[in-house]
Amino acid sequence: MQSGLKFVFNVVLFLTWLTAVHAQCISGDCENGKGTYVYSDNTRIEGDWKDGEPNGKCTIIYKSGDIYQGEIEIGVKNGFGKYTFKSGDYYEGYYKNGERNGYGKFVKANGYSEEGVYTNNIISGNVTITYPDGDRYVGVIKDKNLNGDGIYYYSNGDKFEGSFKDGKKSGHGVLYFAKGGMLKGIWHDGDYISGSNDIKDENVITPILSNQGVYEVNVTLNDVLKLDMIFDTGASEVYFTPDIVLTLIRAKTITEEDILEGGLFIDANGNVNKSVRFNLKSVKIGNTTVENVPCAVAKSMDGSNLLGLSALKKIGRFEFDFKNSAIRF
Repeated sequence: MQSGLKFVFNVVLFLTWLTAVHAQCISGDCENGKGTYVYSDNTRIEGDWKDGEPNGKCTIIYKSGDIYQGEIEIGVKNGFGKYTFKSGDYYEGYYKNGERNGYGKFVKANGYSEEGVYTNNIISGNVTITYPDGDRYVGVIKDKNLNGDGIYYYSNGDKFEGSFKDGKKSGHGVLYFAKGGMLKGIWHDGDYISGSNDIKDENVITPILSNQGVYEVNVTLNDVLKLDMIFDTGASEVYFTPDIVLTLIRAKTITEEDILEGGLFIDANGNVNKSVRFNLKSVKIGNTTVENVPCAVAKSMDGSNLLGLSALKKIGRFEFDFKNSAIRF
């Protein structure tokens, strides 16, 4: 009986020793400096350490074969990094508290990619999606699907511009054929239903009164991105949050030639801000298009997209009919 207990005790001691052997700092300083640490499950971390925790720029090689290269804060992914899966898929972008939070791009080995702003690992808002068959979507995604306004580019050259619901054409839209001609009207569940029943003057648009008590209008930027913007005569320039500008850059409609010298931007509250500025090739509001519009870029994702005077002045004359909630150009 004693020999059996002694054997079990020795096995436990051996396993404890084996674990200790395989969980250790194998090079450098894994307390406060640069070092390489191998854990008992063979996960390996190389990079900066502080108080015994990975902290700074690090590379993590997981037991599964996945690899993370980027910023870590007290053992947790925080900041910019690239996570490459064993399958060949990868995510490159910003992390917060170990999850995808901020602007990033996810690419699959089969050719699928999505680019935009993530919140707790979920992408939403204005995105650019490329599909394995060569199709591409630039527009709004919500609830993990195409929900909102967008433009869908087919690999055969056709293009649909309009509204989507649950990934299918729904509402008003126009299908442009690569060989010429178009199909304009109302769509439901992906199918064409009928021609447009809108008999209003095309020079009149109806703004939306948002929950914040401001009027928003739908605009098309550089012929690729549809967006609701605040109609703001108090803003000296058109004003965008960085995610909108990055989407236009990714769509290759803004180049280095479009970047302007920074200047002072006055927002609707009268605040004076210095901002990065660029030239927008076209802004379409209803049936009216203006070209070469100076725009300003916000320093953070917070804030609103403002349709300011740098675009409205180019329109010339317009009339805001508050009684009928309409803007006439």
